Amino acid sequence: MHAQRHWKLMLATGLALTGLMATATGASAPPPADPPRIAGVEAPAQNTDFFDDLYNALTGHSGDNDNTGGHDDCGTDLTNTSDGNASTLAMLPFPVAFFPTAPNQTYSSLYVNNDGTVTFDAPQSTFPGTTLTTVMTRTIAPFLADAAAGSQYPRTGKVSYGSVWGGSAFCVRWEDMRQQSPPSGGTAENSFSLLLRKPNNTATGDFDIDFRYQHIGWDLGKPLDSAASVGLTKGTGAANTYFVLPGSQTPGAFVDGGSN
Repeated sequence: MHAQRHWKLMLATGLALTGLMATATGASAPPPADPPRIAGVEAPAQNTDFFDDLYNALTGHSGDNDNTGGHDDCGTDLTNTSDGNASTLAMLPFPVAFFPTAPNQTYSSLYVNNDGTVTFDAPQSTFPGTTLTTVMTRTIAPFLADAAAGSQYPRTGKVSYGSVWGGSAFCVRWEDMRQQSPPSGGTAENSFSLLLRKPNNTATGDFDIDFRYQHIGWDLGKPLDSAASVGLTKGTGAANTYFVLPGSQTPGAFVDGGSN
């Protein structure tokens, strides 16, 4: 994963997930199913936009999101625990329709998890592994991997979350995260963010997702783990209910200088 890369997922109550998958891999998208759902995935962009400005504020590259100056996080710190699977319920500043099973179904909250995900139906109380197709809850995974947890920052990293910019966005930032079981003397760290935004003039429940990667130094939480995964899932494993970014579970693909 090259520094400052990002992936933008544009969710609209609407386009088929197969369309998202085809767009992400560069293939021709099939006609959208009825009802369509996910509008597309955009490769790393060069132009400045809302997400660029917000991310720069969060990482201290320019400005700040709460006018305190210097290096900002997303507001509220996740209280990590010794089991490595800290999770907390967070309220969203706008409703989101994420794989709805009924008309007009939306979520007003989600769970922020230590291991690089947010989930909608239940907290991630144990590490689920990195195979997104077998994760059995609705999940957005900027970087699903087994991270260390504890009360000491920066030794075990820090997770922060919150509504920012007057409720126009919700962010989660995983900063300087270490592996659950690093090799002897290992100090590799990951810093990345999840940004959610309610676009203007869109239907209730529509929202954009942006994954941002400041630096990725590891992708194996433990020596025998599978490598990290990036994507999203409805939590059923059924066809067209998940998207897994190419390079997921491929050792080295997402680390700085890797193929993805």
